[in-house]
Amino acid sequence: MNMKEHLNINQGRAKEERVVIGNFNKIIKEHVLCLLDGFDLTFEEILERSLNCDPLLLSEVIEELCGSKLISTTNSHEDGLRYQLRHWKVDRDRKHLLSISKFSNVLDGTYIFNQARNFKILLGSILKNLSEPSPVYYQWWFSEPAYEKLTRLLSSLSKPHTSIAFLGSPILGSLFSHFSNNPTFIFDIDEVLLENLKPHSSKPTRLVCYDALNEPEKSWEGKFQLVYTDPPWSTSVLTVFLIRAASFINKEGRLAISFPQLLTRPSALLERKNLITLTRKLGLTLEIVLPGFTEYAVPLFEYNAYRHYGIELKKPWRKGDLFIFAKSGAGKEAHLNLGKEASTWDQFQYGRARIFLKRDGRNEYGTPSIKPLVDLEDLIYKSTSSRSSSWKSASLVSTRNCIAHAYGRKELSLLLRDILKPSSSRFKGNQNSSLKTRSRIEKTVLSMLNTFNSGSY
Repeated sequence: MNMKEHLNINQGRAKEERVVIGNFNKIIKEHVLCLLDGFDLTFEEILERSLNCDPLLLSEVIEELCGSKLISTTNSHEDGLRYQLRHWKVDRDRKHLLSISKFSNVLDGTYIFNQARNFKILLGSILKNLSEPSPVYYQWWFSEPAYEKLTRLLSSLSKPHTSIAFLGSPILGSLFSHFSNNPTFIFDIDEVLLENLKPHSSKPTRLVCYDALNEPEKSWEGKFQLVYTDPPWSTSVLTVFLIRAASFINKEGRLAISFPQLLTRPSALLERKNLITLTRKLGLTLEIVLPGFTEYAVPLFEYNAYRHYGIELKKPWRKGDLFIFAKSGAGKEAHLNLGKEASTWDQFQYGRARIFLKRDGRNEYGTPSIKPLVDLEDLIYKSTSSRSSSWKSASLVSTRNCIAHAYGRKELSLLLRDILKPSSSRFKGNQNSSLKTRSRIEKTVLSMLNTFNSGSY
């Protein structure tokens, strides 16, 4: 291929991408206008009904609609700006958009959890003793109402005394173990989180540190009557979790999995169609879809990311659609092309905050140092996307959404372990690092861990 042909292909792809993004923005605009038909809503109320539309993109769309005078604003003393329609009305051609936002939450309010008080006490005791959720492991944890709804739902789907597995949803698994007689298995990549959950799980519960990118043990295949999985929403990883979970369920088993909602990103609908096609190949039949059933609390790293754009995420807004499948046949064996081996991360705790150091064999030796990424103004990562070049090149990440380059990682790992110990047990100075180096690193690391924090997790 010559240079001209290469440029033509790239220009064609760029044009196609602009068309897709333009159509996606148009869909979001029409969805917002549908939401405002007959209502005046705050930004938070629109966001809550936005089918996972990115808050920054949503704010830009609303600003554009205000500029084109399709919607107007009023200022309320109680909750600030409220948005309402000016002239636009929903007509017959646009009614289909309203159907998107008129989903009903099955089981919501139809069944009283008979141990609601004990449930809330248990959930509260678990959450207050956990470290902060991490962007390294894509840890968006559920809101309190979602935990309760999911526990009720899974209790109704499980058969007595059959084994239940939780893949990538350890807190839910720990909760469920107290309200069920089923043998419960919890699989997750975060070893520290699993250790924190041990005292809060019922005694027969097995907690297994497992990375879904690795081949599972043969003994897990076909073992479980019910598998719940809450995978990261990147397309490739979601596919991996779906295939792994499908291999875990037995011949009469069920699989429950959370998929991103339709306005999460421009490709969400196509990705969903491809995933449904894959489930048929895996021998699964779709039983029911529960739209908006999985609601996620705002983790600190997400709160801090949007706060830099003036968007305060005061309450949960991110939701998933819960798909429940039944095993209907043997299915075909799915082959995964996982590419290069995933990086491992050392993690260090400071109070409830955590910092993660990538150990991929690079920059292991030399004087330890921490430097900002070239394309960032400071250490704050003003996004939650794992697709950007900044995120992919980061080797030091905090739960407060700070990222950086780390050098001399072998010695840095020892320094971090020493710096972040309780002051009474610190070893004063490190044999291989100067006091000046140590002081500089300590100052940088503590700034990454003490970034303004709030959120709703």
